[in-house]
Amino acid sequence: RRVHGERMRVVLCLVGVAATTASVAILWALSTLRRVNTEIKQIKRRTHRNTTKPFRLFLVRHGESEGNVDPIVYFTTPDAKIPLTPRGHLMGIESGKAIREELKKLYPNKPARVVIYVSSFKRATETACGVLEGLDDLSGWVWNIRESPLLVEQDWGMFESTGLEGAKTAFPSEWNRLLQMKRHQGRFWSRFPLGESCFDVCQRIQLFFGLLIRECVRRATRDDVVIIISHGITLRAFAMMWCEKTFEWFEHCHNPPAASVRLLDSTVENWDAGYIFGGYKLGSDLDSPGGPSQTVSRNRSFFDVCEIVL
Repeated sequence: RRVHGERMRVVLCLVGVAATTASVAILWALSTLRRVNTEIKQIKRRTHRNTTKPFRLFLVRHGESEGNVDPIVYFTTPDAKIPLTPRGHLMGIESGKAIREELKKLYPNKPARVVIYVSSFKRATETACGVLEGLDDLSGWVWNIRESPLLVEQDWGMFESTGLEGAKTAFPSEWNRLLQMKRHQGRFWSRFPLGESCFDVCQRIQLFFGLLIRECVRRATRDDVVIIISHGITLRAFAMMWCEKTFEWFEHCHNPPAASVRLLDSTVENWDAGYIFGGYKLGSDLDSPGGPSQTVSRNRSFFDVCEIVL
């Protein structure tokens, strides 16, 4: 009994230490998130007031991928390795041309310092190659290109090997459960089985903001322009978190079109300067972009546009 009592005391002591350690870790994580949020707000206020050194973000969605054209690709190819179609590469070039023209307007007298952050997924990195090609003579303004796994597409969990269409028949019970959760909690909070919710993607983007501020804003030679090449859900999460929108906004908007380019500008109230290139709706002719630029003016808010594009 004495030995058993000693063992119990040791176990209870270890449990107490573990609980204390977990509590400390949680408190540290919460304090870190609060500090990052505070720093983001301070940076945005400072850059908004600093008219001599504006800060600009171009949000670019990848071009048309093979998965967009043929959903069967999801059965044979991991999501991270799905490439662009030839049309998708041309779309990336058009995005780069649009950014080039905008940079020439914004910086007519001297080159801007440009850095590109791109999702680690193949269709995003291939789009980055197209954007660089479209930048043409201004590609020399780009001093650094970095991949970040924090910018990848939402993780579909069990549905990754089937695509969303195939998931309905491959995993009927899990699919019906997901629909039930969406009806009950909303699209933003419902999580794919063994995957991510939109809320989880926002958490990833919040972590990326810390990297962005540390690498691009705090240096003495702060970057002028950051180009983000990513995916539909991820870019919506980026816009929501950067522009401090609510999850209700997220639930009522749709993904930006393929290869579309959106500008967030510190010299503009609420940062949203509108689409500079509307991109393409899937199946549209490359000669006729079918994104927001055709349906709304350049000055319309991103948050208005999201509610009307398909």
